[in-house]
Amino acid sequence: VAWIVMVRGRGCATRVNGKARFLAEYGIAVLTFDKRGAGQSKGDCKTFTFDQLTQDAVAALEHLAAHPSTDPARVGMMGESAGAWIIQAVAERQRQRESAVNPAFLVTWIGPTTSIIQQQISSATTYGAAAGLSEEQQGILAEVSRIIVDPSLSDDEAFAKLDPIRRKAEAEGWLDTGFGGDDIPRTRADMPKLWRRRFRYDPTDFLKSLGDLPYLAVFGAK
Repeated sequence: VAWIVMVRGRGCATRVNGKARFLAEYGIAVLTFDKRGAGQSKGDCKTFTFDQLTQDAVAALEHLAAHPSTDPARVGMMGESAGAWIIQAVAERQRQRESAVNPAFLVTWIGPTTSIIQQQISSATTYGAAAGLSEEQQGILAEVSRIIVDPSLSDDEAFAKLDPIRRKAEAEGWLDTGFGGDDIPRTRADMPKLWRRRFRYDPTDFLKSLGDLPYLAVFGAK
């Protein structure tokens, strides 16, 4: 018997009852919840930050570990896609807190083990090629990522660089192919809502210090 806190991927994701029921058939109880601002959870899913989602996941872990029917030593976490960064951040943060509840194991479901910006730049080529974008357009996708996460650029400065790129992609007909809704701003007011502006994390140091923490990384379509 084991218990899992399930953390969803990017976007306004709600709880996943189907996968929870599937795991329950194998003796694994699951705590699944609507992300901040999604479903029945309060907040704004278009402006939440990486730190806020990490705090939410910590609260879920501590809640499940404190439940009278669980064994805290067997309560772990599963992160889907971008949720993998969250559960790694949870484990890293809890290690640094005295007497904190630590996840007993981690499962990443097609989850990245590189930094967020590294993954985004790498996927510009992989995704761009699969979507039929030219090498020039793939390079633009990567450049957009670099501009968005550049700490030296204010929102105004970053928008001044990104707006011409958006207009170019729109004029050439590949804006929606190359960018998601919160990947590039349409107005200056969109800058604080950009996903890559709100999500910054590098799990490298944590992964180097895993020690004997069980860590299962699942990659595959089925």
